[in-house]
This record gives sequence, structure tokens and C-alpha cells, in this order.
Amino acid sequence: MGVVVDTEVVPPGERFGLWAEESARVFEPMHVTCTRRDDFRGRATAHELGPLTIFRVTADASTIHRTPALIAASDPQWLQVSLQLHGRCRVEQGGRSVVVGPGELVTWESSKPYTVEAVTAFELLNVYCPEHLLRPHTDALYALTATPLPFGSVVRGLLTEVARGLDDASLGAGDVSVAEALLALVRGLHTGGVGAEPSPAALLRGQIRAYIAARAGDRDLAPDAVARAHHISRSYLDRVFEDEPRTVTETIRDARLERCRRDLADPRLADRTILDIALSWGFTSAAHFSRAFRAHYGMTPRDARGGTVKAE
Repeated sequence: MGVVVDTEVVPPGERFGLWAEESARVFEPMHVTCTRRDDFRGRATAHELGPLTIFRVTADASTIHRTPALIAASDPQWLQVSLQLHGRCRVEQGGRSVVVGPGELVTWESSKPYTVEAVTAFELLNVYCPEHLLRPHTDALYALTATPLPFGSVVRGLLTEVARGLDDASLGAGDVSVAEALLALVRGLHTGGVGAEPSPAALLRGQIRAYIAARAGDRDLAPDAVARAHHISRSYLDRVFEDEPRTVTETIRDARLERCRRDLADPRLADRTILDIALSWGFTSAAHFSRAFRAHYGMTPRDARGGTVKAE
């Protein structure tokens, strides 16, 4: 999706008006205010990740209000999970209020009034999670909006990897498994891991899968490197994946194959050779790549270039 609003495209005196209008269109109906309208600066990019939408928003200090009238007019029914990257924001909803700074997480929901006040210029990542994917935990989730969230380092690490992958296109809309890992984290954050919610090992697996997906083109990506990056031993890494259908090595291979499949099917990359694409995603020889691709997809890379292979 890319850039969805950028105030730099209009003269300084028109920038805040553009930001307020486009914010209500791009995100959800809202009122946007600020104390300093001269030469306001704001920029937002959006990426789809499976059923999720992830926004990176950078703007000057301002405040957004979602009122009962705006909710009645249009409600997308989603939970927003926000990672503050720079600056400070105050979030109010349901009689609760919290101020978050860099590296901290907070949530708010679209179906009830809220205020988000950026008390400074800011940058944040917002993950928009459709409500129907959070059931039957929505009551527990919504009861804790506008409050500090636990497991911040785990979620922060996963969101950082996801954002990196979306920015450099190593992750895309088709990476549903990464989206599922994010949703599992969101459920686990609010329900404290009760019942069927993810264990610490499951949360770690989600973080590792996102890490692998975001670094599929790194030739040095291997189980030992994954273990070091997550400050665990190689033996513990293997135990985390021992009951999974794919080992860590196979997860790395599958991520690379999917990136190759995507590039082979992209007509904009028709001038690149099959070997060049394979090498760019971490494979070291044409023969190895061809064998692995055929085993995974049931056809050759050349056949895939014709657009006949589909993602799993």
C-alpha cells in the first residue's frame, strides 16, 4: 500500500487541513486538533499483513478524538495496538488514562470513544486487528485498553521485525503465519496466557518466525544465528520447535522459497534470471534451489515464472 498521506505534497498553510481530512479517511472517522497549525508535518504509510493492517505514523503534536457520533456513523470494529517509537502520547478510553513513551505499548478500540493526545512530535507503529479475529477474548481485551501492557519486550521485538520486513518488502500481505503470530501475542497480552492462550515458548516461536521472514535474504541466516539473535542456546531453539511441523532449518528454507516464488511470479522482475532471484534470497546454487523448489511446490522455478504456481 505504501504512503497513504504525506503533508509535504501541499503548501505549509494547507498541511494540517490535509492531515485532519486524510486521517479521518485513512484510519477511521475522527476529529483531529492541534495548537499549532502553521507548517504542520505528518506522514503515514500502510502495509497489509494477512488480515492485519500496519501503519507507521510520524507527525507533529496533535490530538485525535473519536466521539459517539462518529462511532455511530461508521465503526470498523477493530483493536489498535500501538508501539511508541518516538515522542510521548496520552491515551484515554473507558475512564482509563496512560502516557506512553518510546518502546512502550498501548491499545484502544474503535467502538468506544477515545482520545489520543500526542504531547510531542511522535512516531508510532499501529497494528489494526479486526475484532472478529480476537473472539472470544474481546471483553478481556477491551477492558484493558489505555493501560500499560505486559510482555513489552517480546511484542516490541516482534513488531520491530515485522515493520522492518514490511519496509524492505521481505514481508508481504501473504505472510499469514506472521500475522497469526501477532494476533496470538495480542490475545496473550490481555488474557495473561490463561487457558488456550500462548505459552512463553509459543510467543517466542512467533517472534522467531517473524525474524526469519524479515531476514530471509540474509545468507548468514541459520539456526545458530537465530539462537544468538534471541539470546538462547541452539539446543533450546530446537526444543522450542520440536513439536512443530517444521524445524527451524525448514522454516528458513520455506521462507526463502516463498520469497523466490513471489519474485518469479512478479512481471516487474521478468528481466532478472532465476539464479539471480535464488541467490538474492539466500540460496547458494541453482541445483539446490531447483530441487528444493520442485519438492515444495511440485513444479520447476521456470514453470513458476509462467505464473502457474500458487502460494500455499
